[in-house]
Amino acid sequence: MNLISNPLLFMLAKFFLVFVLIAAALSKLRDRDEFHGVVVNYRVLPDMLAYPFARMLPYLELSFAVLLLINAVTAYAGVLVALLLLSFAIAIGINLARGRTHIDCGCLRGAERGNGIGPYQFARPVLLSGLALYVAHAANAGVTATLGETVLALAAAAMTAILYIGADMLSSLSPASSNNS
Repeated sequence: MNLISNPLLFMLAKFFLVFVLIAAALSKLRDRDEFHGVVVNYRVLPDMLAYPFARMLPYLELSFAVLLLINAVTAYAGVLVALLLLSFAIAIGINLARGRTHIDCGCLRGAERGNGIGPYQFARPVLLSGLALYVAHAANAGVTATLGETVLALAAAAMTAILYIGADMLSSLSPASSNNS
């Protein structure tokens, strides 16, 4: 069995992406006006599109999370997730090229904790899109998991997502805020 056809790895990747999409959507829904400001600050969309995009994006992320869980459309959902994540990387890359590293990423945490964007914020959606393409490819290849593999993958994905989100939160702490604790 190779990595592509490994059902445990496939389910782990799928569930991990679901958790990341849900966490990202919930952070955007917590403060919609703040997230609208983040979208405007990227300066990649015309002003008239920034507001509808900021309002629609969390629901799109939640929809893609649900679609990943539906076996009949997992392959398509994986491609859609990859495209969405690559669009984030492009927006970050444009701003890095402009030298606008002070803007908030708008990813998993609120802008009030943002420390700007850099290579990490660019690499993250690129790597996650690769994971989404793996999920799409494995789903297209017909990889299936047993109930035991699914439960194990769900638990491992939940733990991995908690570590991922925790690392994101830690990376957003400024040196001043970490000295106050």
